[in-house]
Amino acid sequence: MSSPTTLTSLSLSLIEETYGQAMQTPIERAIGVRLALAWLVHVGIAKDWQAKEFWQELGRHDPEAANGCIGYTRQLRLTTMVHAWLVAAGFSHQDASMRLDRAKEAGHLVDLHALEDQIWRMCNRYQPGETESIRRFFNAKKLATFNDGPSIVHPGQLGVVIRSAHGEYVLEQATWGFPVVLRGKNGKPLKPKPVNNARFDKLGSYWRRWAEYPHNRCLIPLTRFAEAEGEYGSMTTTWISQKVNPIFAWAGLWAEKTEWGPSYTGVMTDAAPDMMAIHDRCPVIIHEADWDTWLTAPLKHLGRFDHPLNDDAVKIVRTSVPWSKGGDPTQFG
Repeated sequence: MSSPTTLTSLSLSLIEETYGQAMQTPIERAIGVRLALAWLVHVGIAKDWQAKEFWQELGRHDPEAANGCIGYTRQLRLTTMVHAWLVAAGFSHQDASMRLDRAKEAGHLVDLHALEDQIWRMCNRYQPGETESIRRFFNAKKLATFNDGPSIVHPGQLGVVIRSAHGEYVLEQATWGFPVVLRGKNGKPLKPKPVNNARFDKLGSYWRRWAEYPHNRCLIPLTRFAEAEGEYGSMTTTWISQKVNPIFAWAGLWAEKTEWGPSYTGVMTDAAPDMMAIHDRCPVIIHEADWDTWLTAPLKHLGRFDHPLNDDAVKIVRTSVPWSKGGDPTQFG
């Protein structure tokens, strides 16, 4: 067997690792995976239609696919494609099968609670601002007394949301992320994983059980959100905000009764071209004139919000703060 080039080997390794994780739990598509697929097509190992199908299959990361049950048909498609690429790269059918088995076994060992440090995770930290400033900005009624949450909110932590109730805006505290129970190698349930993002194109399918009802929609107040940039292991924090509005609203879904009590998740869409270098997806931002529409309109009328942030309206601040440190609220130029 001839040895693949270094870049081809790295691309195959990344595809195998991603494949193994996809067998166990929903994951976010990584820019690195897209580049690996493009390279495999370039060198003739993967066909263009295969790379596109693999990318699309990775995008099917509905929380209903948790607990290790992503569906036989999907497993078969992913396995068949990666196996064919390994063989095309020079591995025997037996070696290819062994590599895929190891990848699936390794997927069981992934620390699901450390995934926030991996580049394929979408917007998994943001800064809401002071609660009282949020209440005044939205002219909202605070339903209960509570202490301010963290200055930078991560999945599984407490944040605040704005909802519409009885004709007025109300401000409530909730946990960022809907709890999804995964299972470990022994089949036993693990600690729930917070699903903190909902894809807009899934609002009519998996997320419909919440998105269809205005009662389950919310606005997530924020002053900025963060993404990771750089090489894995040395990624830094990049903050994104709006140039004009010190506080703005991210479209969200809210559930009152979950394992963690009230919980919420943010809705994502494709990023604008200028932001693709940071991440290929971004939060759905709702402008003030459309707050009521998001909170009250029928689901079929919400498609108007499925568009990226305007490149001209955003402020991008790249910092030297390590992504692994969770960001630093004092470094916002």
